[in-house]
Amino acid sequence: MVARRRRSWVVTALLALAGHDGAAAGAATGPAEAPDAPRASDAPPAAGAVRVAPADGMRMVFVPAGRFTMGAPSADPAAEAQERPAHAVELSGYWIDETEVTHRMFAAFVAATGHTTVAELAGRTSGFVDGRHHAAIPGGSWRNPGGTVRPASPAPDHPVVAVAWADAEAYCRWAGRRLPTEAEWEKAARGAGGRRFPWGDAPVDGTRANTADRASGIGWADPAIDDGFATTAPVGRFAAGAGPFGTLDQAGNVWEWVWDRYDARAYDRAVGVRDPVVGPGGAAPAAVPHVLRGGGFADDAAHVRSTRRATNADARHTSNDGGFRCAASWLASRAALPILSRAVVWHTPVPTTPPRPTPLPPPTVVPPTAVATRPPACDQPIGEGYRLLPITHEARLDPADDPEVNIALRGWKAVDEARRLVRICGPVDGDAPQLDGLFGDRRVPGFTSTHAVYTLGGRAGGRTEPTAWPVHLAGMATAPGEVIRAPRRGPDIDSGTVHAIVLFADHDSLTLKYTREDVVLATNPGYAVHLENVCPAPELTAQYARARRDFGRRRELPAVASHQPVARSLGGEILVSVRDSASFMDPRSGKDWWVDHWREPPCGLWERLMAPGGRGW
Repeated sequence: MVARRRRSWVVTALLALAGHDGAAAGAATGPAEAPDAPRASDAPPAAGAVRVAPADGMRMVFVPAGRFTMGAPSADPAAEAQERPAHAVELSGYWIDETEVTHRMFAAFVAATGHTTVAELAGRTSGFVDGRHHAAIPGGSWRNPGGTVRPASPAPDHPVVAVAWADAEAYCRWAGRRLPTEAEWEKAARGAGGRRFPWGDAPVDGTRANTADRASGIGWADPAIDDGFATTAPVGRFAAGAGPFGTLDQAGNVWEWVWDRYDARAYDRAVGVRDPVVGPGGAAPAAVPHVLRGGGFADDAAHVRSTRRATNADARHTSNDGGFRCAASWLASRAALPILSRAVVWHTPVPTTPPRPTPLPPPTVVPPTAVATRPPACDQPIGEGYRLLPITHEARLDPADDPEVNIALRGWKAVDEARRLVRICGPVDGDAPQLDGLFGDRRVPGFTSTHAVYTLGGRAGGRTEPTAWPVHLAGMATAPGEVIRAPRRGPDIDSGTVHAIVLFADHDSLTLKYTREDVVLATNPGYAVHLENVCPAPELTAQYARARRDFGRRRELPAVASHQPVARSLGGEILVSVRDSASFMDPRSGKDWWVDHWREPPCGLWERLMAPGGRGW
C-alpha cells in the first residue's frame, strides 16, 4: 500500500507541506452509532467472544473495555517518530472483524447497492509492478487488481483490495458497522501486553503472516521465509498469527484502512484521552489522507509491526495490497447481532430484517461528492478537439500532488453563507473569467452549497481556517451529465483561439489556468478556475494524459477556448472556485464573475471603508 521506509520521508514531507496536522486526538467526534439504552442486567461479552454479522456473515471478536499502551517503545529500533511516544489509552468495549473483508463479501455489497469504487472511476489502481517500484496499474480495480499489467480474477476468499478509504467506509455503513478507530485497531492487534506483533514478540516466519517472502519477487524479500503466497492469501489462513483476542491477518496480507485521518504528531497530543480519534475522521474521503495499518504481502517484518503507521498523500489512493476490516461499538450493536461463545448463541435475537446502516456524523470538511454513481454520459466523447499548447513556466511538482493545483488535497468545510449572488466592494477587472460561461445557456445557476477552502500555512502554521473571504467554493445546480464549458474570458493566450490551459484533470475534477504558466502561485499572476464533481471530456483527458506522460520534461498542455465544452457534471451539483494570483476569491461576487447578470450599483466610498477587511455585501 505504501513504499518502503526509504520513501516514507517523502510522504511525511508532503503531508507537512500540505499542513495535514490534524486536530487533537480525542477532540473530534468519532464514527457515530446509535446505542440502545443499556440495561442493568447487561454484561459485556467475554474477551474474544465471537459473533456473526448477518449482513455479510463476517465473524467478529469482542475486545473488552480497558487500558492498553499505544505506540512503540523507545527501545524499538524499527519504530519511527510517528509511532511515539508510547502512551496509555482507555477504550470502551467493541467488536472487530476477525479477518479482512473478502472479495465475495464486497461483491455482495456492490450487487446490493450499485456502488462504483474510486479505482473504477479513476480507471486505475497502484501496486508493486516490478518488484521494487510502486506505480500506477492501468485498468486495475477490486474486480481485477492486476489491471492490464497482469489481468486476473481475484479469489472470493481473499481480501478485497484496490479500495479507497471512501469505499471501505461505504461498505462498513452498509453492513451496519463502521471502520475501527486507529486505537481500536492497535489494541486488537497488541492487547494490554504491548505485543510487537499480534502473536507476540517472536519473529515473522512463514507460519504466522503473509509477508515479502522468497516467492513474492519483492526486492527486499526475506529468502529464508516461504509463506506459500506471492500476493494475497485467503483470509484466516495463518492461525498461528492470531492476536490476543482472536483477530487474524493483522500483520501482513493487506494494509487496512482505519477511521482516523492521518496526523504524524497525533501521539504527542493523545495522553490522557479516552476513546481517541483523530478528526475530522470521516469528513473527507476525497480530500484528507487517512491512516493505514498492518502492512501487506509486499512488506518485510519491520513494516508489519503492530505499531506501524502509514498513509498516502492522495486520500483517493488505492493499491493491490490495500483492504480493510470493520468494527462496531458494543452497546450500539448489542441487540442487533447474535453472539457466539464456545458455539453457544447468547440471548440476543437475530433481526428479522437486515440492520440499517448507522448514521455517521456530519462532515466538517466537504469533499467532491460523486464516488458512487457515474453518469453513462461521462464515457461518451463530447465531440471537441483540443490541441496541445507550449507552456512558458514548467511545474516542479506533479499536479496530482500539488495542493495549489489539486485543491482536494487541501480540503474544505461547509459554511452557512447566502446561496445567491452577493455584493462585494472593491475594484473591477473587466477581463475576469465569467462563470455564466460554464453553462450552455449562460445562466445564473441555483447556488446549492457554500464552502471555505483551507489555507496551508507551511510547517509552522499547518492547515488553518480561511480568513480572506467567507466563501471560496460554491455549489451550483446542474443536471447529471450536463455539459460544462470553460468560463469565458476576453483576453486570449495564443493567436486569438484559446484562452486557458488544463493544469489538472482527474476523474472528478478539472483545473484551468488563464495564462500559459503551468503553476498556481502568488508570484505568477493570472486567473485559475477549479471545477469539482465533474468528469472531464474523454478527449481532453486523453490529451492531458499524453502531455503528462513525460512529467518533469513536459513542455505543453491541452488548451481550451472560452465557452468550449470541457466536462460533464457528475450529479446535481458542481463545485466552482476562482483564484486570482493564487488567492481564493468569492465565486458569488456579482460584479466580478457574473457581470452580465449584475444590476446592483457599485459600493460607495463609505461602504468600502466600513466593510470588515475591506469587503462589503
